[in-house]
Amino acid sequence: MVEMGVPEPEEAEESVQVEVSGADRIAEPEQQMGNHSEQEETDAAVRQKEAVRQKEAVRQKEAVRQLEAVRQKEAVRQKEAVRQRKLHAVMDVECPNSDSISNNNDNNNNPNSSSSAATLSRYENQKRRDWNTFGQYLKNHRPPLSLSRCSGAHVLEFLRYLDQFGKTKVHNPICPFFGHPVPPAPCPCPLRQAWGSLDALVGRLRAAYEENGGKPETNPFGARAVRLYLREVRDMQSKARGVSYEKKKRKRPLPHTAVPPPGEGL
Repeated sequence: MVEMGVPEPEEAEESVQVEVSGADRIAEPEQQMGNHSEQEETDAAVRQKEAVRQKEAVRQKEAVRQLEAVRQKEAVRQKEAVRQRKLHAVMDVECPNSDSISNNNDNNNNPNSSSSAATLSRYENQKRRDWNTFGQYLKNHRPPLSLSRCSGAHVLEFLRYLDQFGKTKVHNPICPFFGHPVPPAPCPCPLRQAWGSLDALVGRLRAAYEENGGKPETNPFGARAVRLYLREVRDMQSKARGVSYEKKKRKRPLPHTAVPPPGEGL
């Protein structure tokens, strides 16, 4: 007789397989969770590498941009240096009749020599130098300009061109020394040509234009635009520098009354 409590060998094997399969079902979610965490770590590493590559690309672009900016500044500086050398060459143009002027002075000092020509005044010398400077400016203009084609706009361009060689401090409206005739400290405001210098220069060139064959009605130095520009410069510098360019009215002299000598009225 076989006892009912002892299972057959085949039944024992089936129970073992059932227990093993149950253990597999329990371990399967754990394995899936481990695979998921590994995938997340891999994705995080990929994203981190991508962020590093993007930062490196941005850094390289910024370096290229800065290098290009430095090159552009250097090119502008070189152009400015060339332009200033040209202007200095223009401003250093001497009066072509300086030798004859000195010879005339020597002849005047020598009593035995004849004074056939009068020496030029300081005003005439300055006017001739200004005229030569303006003529050289027209030659260096791009494209070159002839005197017959010169207009008031070209005169304004010439005056603004000379501004970079000015020595008069003109304060900006945002400067704390705006309107102070004697600022107590230096400031970064630009240097400009003084209004008085520009006004005198335009007057000399206006006279030289007509002396060299120009017609008064086509004189570019007497153009309305030039007059308005000079007036604007005068008003602006007057406010910025805290000075007045108004002409002072001359006081009329008091009528002279003869004072009788003492004792004459007695």
